[in-house]
Amino acid sequence: MNLPFLGRDCDVNAAPAIFARRYNAALHTVICYRIGLGQWRIEFGPEIPTTENGESRTSEAIMMDVHRALEAAIRRDPANWFWCMTGGRSRR
Repeated sequence: MNLPFLGRDCDVNAAPAIFARRYNAALHTVICYRIGLGQWRIEFGPEIPTTENGESRTSEAIMMDVHRALEAAIRRDPANWFWCMTGGRSRR
């Protein structure tokens, strides 16, 4: 599936959404921030809901919430992110 990420359409693996729904598991983002030389802080985000009003949410909706959380982390500390892969780029 393709979803927007930082203003660009990107290929997305829906596995986190699928597994969370299938196994009734909590889904959270986990972000690791570098705070100094050899020092890191790990932050667990709030639970991303997989149901709404008793019904399963779509994989697209769940993964958009994941993207929003990751985008917020990147915007909060852009220097913390090293972009070494191109796999998420959309096809032209």
